[in-house]
Amino acid sequence: MERETCTYTCPNCRRQIRTLADEYGDHGCTCGWVPFDSEEEDE
Repeated sequence: MERETCTYTCPNCRRQIRTLADEYGDHGCTCGWVPFDSEEEDE
């Protein structure tokens, strides 16, 4: 069974990132960008 993938663009370096659909937004980019700032998660 093949899993669904999706592609998004890093807002920092504009790199196209392909990931599993159920992991969308869970991973950052090799440029150092992360989807969620840890300070915002604490609020």
